[in-house]
Amino acid sequence: MKRFYRAFALCCMVLLIGVQSVRASGPKIHLDEEGYDFGTIKQGTEVVHEFKFKNTGDADLVITDVKTSCGCTAAVTSDKTIAPNKEGVIKVTFNSGGRNGPQTKTVTIVSNDPEKPNAEIRLTGKIDPGEQPQIQVEPMALDIGVVEPGGASSHEITITNTGTADLVIEEYVGRSGVFVGGDDKDRKKTIKPKESMKVKVELG
Repeated sequence: MKRFYRAFALCCMVLLIGVQSVRASGPKIHLDEEGYDFGTIKQGTEVVHEFKFKNTGDADLVITDVKTSCGCTAAVTSDKTIAPNKEGVIKVTFNSGGRNGPQTKTVTIVSNDPEKPNAEIRLTGKIDPGEQPQIQVEPMALDIGVVEPGGASSHEITITNTGTADLVIEEYVGRSGVFVGGDDKDRKKTIKPKESMKVKVELG
């Protein structure tokens, strides 16, 4: 009975080792880091970071695609096929132009790794917009009421600079019989932070 038990236990151990060996076979992506915090940067700064990874499996790791979560982020791989025990690099570039505040950008690495076919890496940080103008127009829409054929209608809008730098109005563009700015020939105006300017809007 004891011999039978020992033989049975030995068979179970061999079977377990065989199952573990099967599970360990194939390509396997191992990332040195899954996230990178670039801290606080000025708006317009470009962030470039390289994520290193290794194929710890026993078959070629094939990168079929690298996807980014937005158009402001680009990612390229150093090689599309990584042999067992070899390393590769995903170079990620983030353009912070027009961005503000906390940011999280995700890159998805699509491969033939059966356990992790969509591995993710992330860029995180914060963008300081610095000194910038910000336009606010009141009202955003005008109700001109009923205008008889050949008639005219005149209104005013208020433009306020709610930002922290000078706001420069370079030109007014009116469409479909709408004229903005009246008879003011010098259309280029500068509005200081927290200041406002009234502008005439005419129809007809």
